[in-house]
Amino acid sequence: MKKVLLVLNLALALVLCGIPVALADDKATIGISARGEEISITVEPSTWDFLVVSAGGVSATGISSFRLTNNSSVPIDITIAGTDLSGTGENNWILAAEPEEDTYALDAGLADTDSVYDIPVTKIPITLVGDLGATSNQDFGLVLSAPTSISDADIKSGDVIISAVKA
Repeated sequence: MKKVLLVLNLALALVLCGIPVALADDKATIGISARGEEISITVEPSTWDFLVVSAGGVSATGISSFRLTNNSSVPIDITIAGTDLSGTGENNWILAAEPEEDTYALDAGLADTDSVYDIPVTKIPITLVGDLGATSNQDFGLVLSAPTSISDADIKSGDVIISAVKA
């Protein structure tokens, strides 16, 4: 009994004197980390010059002129969209479904079983390729239908936007 009282008195003295008393931990922590899946694509080549186009004419790349590569570790869906073409001249070329005066049309085609330019490119993204496998490629081409009449001969340029999301 004397030993118990001695231990309690000693503990009380340590607490009152401000000397810390080591107690057993009642919790532990584990550091964790994670990251989301990364979606990554490349398109080669990244530019194309249709050169001189005549009013009402059509100019096409080869059906396999562009290579889209899924650099991701997951399957992805690919969309395509276009922009108006602008330049230093007085009029821009507007992207539309059918060519008109200073209005052009653009279509895409996949190097697949039919190799037809059958995907209309608009300002609103549309599916180009669905469920492209991880680390896979898809070749495609573009066809430009020139305006029915052209107001000036200045170079016009714009973008074709290729986007990817997880399938």
